[in-house]
Amino acid sequence: MMRQIMIEEIIKEVLGPRDGPQELLKSDPYDEYITGVIIPEEWNPVMETGPADPDSEGVNDGMNSSEEDDLSDNEVSPSSEPFIRPRSFGMSFMVPSNTDKMDVCVTWGRYTKDEDRKMWRRESHFRIKKISLEGDSTHECIYEGDDGRIMISVMVRHDGNFRKNVRVILVNELHTTRRSYRPETSSCIFQPSIRVNVDGCPEAAGHAEDYKNEMNFIYRNRKIDVMGIQCSAVSKSCEYSQHINESVIWSDGVELAEKFPEIQNFRKPDFRTEFVPLYSIPIPSFDIENVGELSATELSEAWDPASLSEIITPLIDSYEEWIESNREEYLSMDDEKKKFASDIIERQEHALQRIKKGLEILIDHDEARLAFCFANKVISLQHKWADRDDDFLWRPFQIAFFLMNIEAIFNPQSEDRDVLDLLWIPTGGGKTEAYLAIMAFTISLRRLRGSLGSGDSGIYYGTAVISRYTLRLLTVQQFRRTLRMITAAEYLRVFVCRDGLRGWRPSACDIKKDWLYGSVRFSAGLWVGGGVSPLHLRKRNTGAMDILLSSDENRSESEPAQVIKCPACNAWLSLPSSFRCFTTCP
Repeated sequence: MMRQIMIEEIIKEVLGPRDGPQELLKSDPYDEYITGVIIPEEWNPVMETGPADPDSEGVNDGMNSSEEDDLSDNEVSPSSEPFIRPRSFGMSFMVPSNTDKMDVCVTWGRYTKDEDRKMWRRESHFRIKKISLEGDSTHECIYEGDDGRIMISVMVRHDGNFRKNVRVILVNELHTTRRSYRPETSSCIFQPSIRVNVDGCPEAAGHAEDYKNEMNFIYRNRKIDVMGIQCSAVSKSCEYSQHINESVIWSDGVELAEKFPEIQNFRKPDFRTEFVPLYSIPIPSFDIENVGELSATELSEAWDPASLSEIITPLIDSYEEWIESNREEYLSMDDEKKKFASDIIERQEHALQRIKKGLEILIDHDEARLAFCFANKVISLQHKWADRDDDFLWRPFQIAFFLMNIEAIFNPQSEDRDVLDLLWIPTGGGKTEAYLAIMAFTISLRRLRGSLGSGDSGIYYGTAVISRYTLRLLTVQQFRRTLRMITAAEYLRVFVCRDGLRGWRPSACDIKKDWLYGSVRFSAGLWVGGGVSPLHLRKRNTGAMDILLSSDENRSESEPAQVIKCPACNAWLSLPSSFRCFTTCP
């Protein structure tokens, strides 16, 4: 319920109308609403914005890119000027070739200034048209007055596969009375909606033989019914209006339907335009049949190779069985599908071999297995420090990703060091933990090679991992999570075992080495710019120290203190002099 309320409020905030179809606004609606505003086609700014960036992405105004160049002189192409609101919008969809007509309902709002009340008053408009699809091009006027007109243009193309591509575009041809840096609000169209019902059952746009690239093949079961032009578009196959208040999604239609019953037919149309699109993405299922719980604590104590293999092998077997099922499906595919499927299965098999190599290295090499146990102990410990009483359970894809990278980390000559692995999963899926585990494995393996090897241990210190993020806030947040992992690793580095040896190890580990992970601490650093470099640290008024010690809460400088709480107990590490509430680290 709360999610629905939030979504509805966002729609009303950015698209409107916030107070219903007959709303009154004190401020200019052109400034209030950031989307769903169609400006007049004839308007031109006083100062030209210059040509569009030649490298910018073009507008896709059809189901197939090849159709974009086929517009004849009397057809309308949607505008795509950067930094200027659209002058037209619409959608493109496929129908069977024997479809001869469709019904179109267009609703929109316009605002006029009430000079007496100093308010902007909104009015709802609509028009329903039955449009023939037997020709190539149709132009229909849906509004005409002294202030200009609003047009609907319909273009029809036959694709040669017993289908028609239909494009419906609305163009604002209202007049403007003056030139300025922005169009007049009264000549703009607000919150417009195009809704289409087609005689017969609409077809999905994608066919089995239409795969142009691998991505189309992967998403072959996600058919594209409709595409937006200068907006988004929704079809019955992905309609979500039943989950959102209809008066928010289509405020004009809901109100006008009470007076004009013919509008009722368009409340659940075959296709419709949308300026604030929604799409429900189900939470992925992480459970795999025959794969038990992958406990970080249990894996940290899996020093015996047989115990480790017993935990990991079911995961590998399940992945191999899934690949085998893909091979069986491949045999029944036609040639068009096989050319994509074979490449995908080949990469799956390569990933499987990398996972198997990772497990083999853990079984055959004590230092790799100890680093793996150490990494799991680090993840388990930092998980508990985050005020979680439960054990950390790996999701299968996390362990698979971890194992897949072990051989490349362990073997400097590995061919897979040239491979860039992308771990893709929605936010909250567990990417960071997988990365942190690999980091912990890498830094501990370097130290173990130094302490257990016969060479110069000094070469195994220094920077081991470099992380780079694209957003400042994301960098800070991820750094703090990394710092908790590093702190856990440092805690385990100086951990005193029962026999007095320093350096954590599994209880069954028979390695008797003091300072197992070296005598140099594990640490993490963050590049935060020149403002905290030695020459600027104490610079008067703008230096990091002055900012830290200042009690002025209205200072505009960024916060130089990025580590403000203890990674282990979450207690405040430093407080400004104006802070009156004090806590101590237990």
